[in-house]
Amino acid sequence: MVFLQQAIVAQVDSSFLKYKTLNDNEYRLLDYKDSDDDLLLKIKQLEFINRSRRQYKMSPVQLDILACRLANQNSKEAALYKYLGHYNLAGAKPYQRYAAIGGKDHITENTAGYWSSEQIPKDSAATSRKIAEMHRSFMTELPPNDGHKKTCIDPAHNYVGIGFFNSGNDFRYYEEYIDRYLVFVNAPDTVSIGEEFKLLVKPAAKQYLYAMLVYWEKTPRPMTAAAISKIKTYADFSPNIENELWTNEMAQFRKGEVYEIPLRFAKAGMYYVHLYQDNKEYLQAPKRASTKDKLQASGLLIVVR
Repeated sequence: MVFLQQAIVAQVDSSFLKYKTLNDNEYRLLDYKDSDDDLLLKIKQLEFINRSRRQYKMSPVQLDILACRLANQNSKEAALYKYLGHYNLAGAKPYQRYAAIGGKDHITENTAGYWSSEQIPKDSAATSRKIAEMHRSFMTELPPNDGHKKTCIDPAHNYVGIGFFNSGNDFRYYEEYIDRYLVFVNAPDTVSIGEEFKLLVKPAAKQYLYAMLVYWEKTPRPMTAAAISKIKTYADFSPNIENELWTNEMAQFRKGEVYEIPLRFAKAGMYYVHLYQDNKEYLQAPKRASTKDKLQASGLLIVVR
């Protein structure tokens, strides 16, 4: 146990300068920037999360500063307005909130909450124990009610944002898992109805885009805290598929290392773009195409007005 604690301390010390530099250089959501003390807590929690992943032979995740700030924002609103769920007061789901601050990767969220009639301690040691306890609660889930645990150990994740907020009597904790695999050379946040544009996407070396599914949904509407707390899960898509490309159709848009995908949307709303990748390129249509076991490599959201 002593050796393990020493190893964790050494890992935290070696990581702090790296993440402090990233934290100081990130200028989005500055109102939710972590102090050095909170950043240290999160680096410790990151090692705790990675210990969980190692137990299931999953690769470690890195800390993502922007996702941490999103998690801080989520935690503060949830604690102050006393709700627990995956929507916010604006009615936005995790991928919609992430897109609103510039995120284009696929995101999956875990959240936990705690309420006390007495004041919840705010010192670093108490906070560290509380967020470790909340992550541990995810990892002790049993099937079929083990959605948080599955999220923690999903092999696709390579980054995580960690956030917490203590309002005095309410404590909220968020984990925002990120799947980052694509470089978007051009991906507009907003376009006009009927406007033609090209989505320019570069996968990692020796990876190819396998399919694209574009889901349409209405702009979110505000929700009450009570309504948010009643909804325990959220869908990572909508029932409305507006556009799709598969295998050999996708391959025709590859120009060297970059895919140039022409798009145009005919009505207002939000268009959620799922891009799937594979380590094989299909120049002819396979007998059966499916996204099963394919990596969802994006969570791009484009608003059409």
